[in-house]
Amino acid sequence: MSLNLLDHLALAYQPIWGPRRQLAAVRLRARALHLDSVDAAHLLQLLASERQPHTPTLLLSFTDRSLLLQALERSPSDGIWLELPYEGDFAASDLREQLARARRMGHQLVQSCPLAQADRAPGAPMHLLDLWPEDVALALRAAAERALPAGARRLDSPVLPGQIYQNIGSSVLAAHCLDERKAWGICDWPTDDVLHQHRNQPIACDRGAVLHTLRALEQDLPMDEVEDRLYLDPVLTYRMLRMVNSVAIGAGREISSIRHALMLLGMTNLRRWLGEQLAVASTEPALRPVRQSMVLRSRLMDHLMAAGPEHDLHAEIHLTGLFSRIDSLLQEPLPTALDRLPLSSRITDALLNRHGPYVSYLDVAAHMEDPNGMADLPVVCHNHDFRLDDVNRALIRMLCHERHNPD
Repeated sequence: MSLNLLDHLALAYQPIWGPRRQLAAVRLRARALHLDSVDAAHLLQLLASERQPHTPTLLLSFTDRSLLLQALERSPSDGIWLELPYEGDFAASDLREQLARARRMGHQLVQSCPLAQADRAPGAPMHLLDLWPEDVALALRAAAERALPAGARRLDSPVLPGQIYQNIGSSVLAAHCLDERKAWGICDWPTDDVLHQHRNQPIACDRGAVLHTLRALEQDLPMDEVEDRLYLDPVLTYRMLRMVNSVAIGAGREISSIRHALMLLGMTNLRRWLGEQLAVASTEPALRPVRQSMVLRSRLMDHLMAAGPEHDLHAEIHLTGLFSRIDSLLQEPLPTALDRLPLSSRITDALLNRHGPYVSYLDVAAHMEDPNGMADLPVVCHNHDFRLDDVNRALIRMLCHERHNPD
């Protein structure tokens, strides 16, 4: 068996969003490239060693059945759950005892299956559920009947409380699952549908990110912390760079980084500007996962770069990830949006021309967001001269440095 486990795995991740539309957990998909070079115990040990007290729950999902069976035999680790795939023979009699033993050991198991096949018996594991088309139609009808007067007879929704749902393509259905049926979470988010509903006007800054930054100023936190909080919302970051450059034009200066903008503005002017943004900020919950998914991409690119103490390189790669989908929030073409900022040519080359030193980081990060493309990850890494173990380690470290947002 190889000593370097991460050289023989392809990893991908899917955020799981809780009732407040904050990051509640992450589904981490793992595919072995060479089964004889991978064992589940080593991966579980690695994840446990990297986890922090604030790390979101990791739902570990193996594409290889043998690795899952190995994991079930190991002692559980706090904050690491195991996904059971939906297989016709998975709960056969020779495996039921193993699953029961894993539960007695303390493993948190999550059964993936269609809603119609969910085990509703007391003590059954949590589920990661798919809704069939008839389930979706019935749930949407039940959601539409919210407006009926009190006492009116309402349709029963098929959505079960306390479960995780995936492949939810409608923001109305996501809200029904989380708000009315008290689902535990939504795996991925109906981003396209949410953005379609805002297609007629630009999206404002996120109120939570503005308040979070203002609190940093009130507490007199270091500039690094203020900068990190500004990065919590791509729109807030974009608007600040636009504002400070409109101010700096007369002085003949171009401001291409948030750090430079903070130094130019000063804390008093920044506080005043944030107050102006707060007055018109968005409180739309459905947009929070859209924004945070962009933040996750930028943070993964940060970890992929591992630029050491060179702050400017970190800032540029971070902006490349953060602005890679800013057009969907600003509701205008990406070239138009980026043309308003004096960004480094390395950033614009990557985002507009798919060229230059940063495009490789963007390409790898995008592939790690798509479990369906996991088989291509080794080829993508090879084409961009990345080592697979470095890429996988960057993803694990990014996830383990994220903060769980309890609902």
